Amino acid sequence: MVKRSKRRNLKALMSDRRTRLVVVPILVVIGLSVVIVTVLSLFITPKAEPGTKRGVGADGFQAYVEENSDLKVKAVASRDDVVAALGGKARSVSDAQVSKVFNYNGDRSQTLTFPFVRYDGVKSTLYIDMKLYKNMQSLDNDHIYVATAKAGTVNGFPAYYRHAQTIGSDREYHMMVINGLKVYRFVIAQPVRNVTISEIDVAAILKKLAAKAEL
Repeated sequence: MVKRSKRRNLKALMSDRRTRLVVVPILVVIGLSVVIVTVLSLFITPKAEPGTKRGVGADGFQAYVEENSDLKVKAVASRDDVVAALGGKARSVSDAQVSKVFNYNGDRSQTLTFPFVRYDGVKSTLYIDMKLYKNMQSLDNDHIYVATAKAGTVNGFPAYYRHAQTIGSDREYHMMVINGLKVYRFVIAQPVRNVTISEIDVAAILKKLAAKAEL
């Protein structure tokens, strides 16, 4: 019995050795193949050329920042105009900040921002967003009239109040003025948990500012 057991163990050992002799080289070949493919992919994969547009889809859809463009949004309103419109609701108003032009599939926008300190010392923001649509179809597709109410006219252009929105940590009140394919949004943003300039007061402030704006 002992001899038979030894023979079986010897056969199993020989079988394991043979298996290793076959499997190990195969694993080595597979590993080398992976390394070779990885190295070749680094050389074969085309590199993006400098200046290549980003945010361009296969169907031609585009979304990108125009580095050297200007829609002249800074001319819409001055710091003095904002100070006058806010009146006693602001302790101080900072200088204007102008964003770069953003192109969203041919519709272009730019934002003028005036950070200000409320009469109670709380930091808030007034900003004017100007959007120039490429055509009327694009404007209609943007559904700009959703959640709005008519606010008469401003310098002969139709104006609308937009329902207040909570965006992140801010509560925003909007007024929109439309001049053809140009849509202006006048907005005051306050901390959502600390709103002291009421929606009615904001509406009056924004309409006063819009009336002075260069649209």
